[in-house]
Amino acid sequence: MTGIKTPQKFIMILCEACWFDDRHFRQVFEPLFGLGGSPFRAISPVYGGGTPNASFEIMTGLPARNPALYGVIYQEYKDFFARRVSSLPTHLTDMGYVTLSMHNYNSTMWSRAHVEPRLGFNDFIGIERMKKPDSSYWLPRDFVLFDAAYDEFLKHPDDRLFLHLATVHTHGPYPEKNGDGGIQDYQNRLSLSIEDLAHFVEAIRSRAGDTVILIYADHKPALRMFAGMTDPAKSGDVPIIIFDNNEKRKEALVKHSDGKPFYCLSRNIGALYFDMQLAAHYYAADSCTHFSGKQYLKLAASLPESLYTASLHYDAEQAPSQ
Repeated sequence: MTGIKTPQKFIMILCEACWFDDRHFRQVFEPLFGLGGSPFRAISPVYGGGTPNASFEIMTGLPARNPALYGVIYQEYKDFFARRVSSLPTHLTDMGYVTLSMHNYNSTMWSRAHVEPRLGFNDFIGIERMKKPDSSYWLPRDFVLFDAAYDEFLKHPDDRLFLHLATVHTHGPYPEKNGDGGIQDYQNRLSLSIEDLAHFVEAIRSRAGDTVILIYADHKPALRMFAGMTDPAKSGDVPIIIFDNNEKRKEALVKHSDGKPFYCLSRNIGALYFDMQLAAHYYAADSCTHFSGKQYLKLAASLPESLYTASLHYDAEQAPSQ
């Protein structure tokens, strides 16, 4: 899958609980489809919460649902990451990319400001460094994030740039109205977030043709309509939307990633867009090639625990000399 031109800029957007399928909420996403976004599906390691585990799995290519880890990874392991870990942003920095992570909420939430630089980003920008408009609602609109991200984009016209943006406006809970299970509140806020997202995508694509934008939902919204799901491959099913003018590269990503876990998506992004294979990507090759939803947990657990130590916790610079 190698040999395809590396993009100048790659923007990855975690859209908080931004979910649809053929029967629910799809019309809300029409502004993105109208701009040329190509949808496919993937399997998140979480449902209804635990957002950092979704980010972690994509950034490192390591399954979050593995016996080597427990709980919300950013919270449980924040003080145990090595100074240099094996991740997409770490190695993109080595390749000369400016790597930034941004989130329009408090930087202390899930210890993002502490953890994400350790995952290889040059910098993390929380809402404290953004222009926050007056609002009576406790969750900021997502245009706050996108305006700040656009400013960063403009600062690096000639640089190779990797941005990871995490939205917040569609975060639960979703208050019920007339016994609707929270659906109307969710859809109202989802519509605003997709509107903000579409404006951002349009602005970026009008300025730079060699920019890839990949939008992923971290998990399903915590709505009553999903109650009782026990199959992790189904509860983790989320949409991905990709914008890429290179049709060959885009079609290959969809072909190899559709319906597979986030760690396989990470592997395919590394291979197709950056000619890169992390150690985690190597060990996941068999699991991704022969993936079966019924075997999701077994396959995620098949990566050896020692790989997590080597990728995340082992600091070669501090290792004893032989």
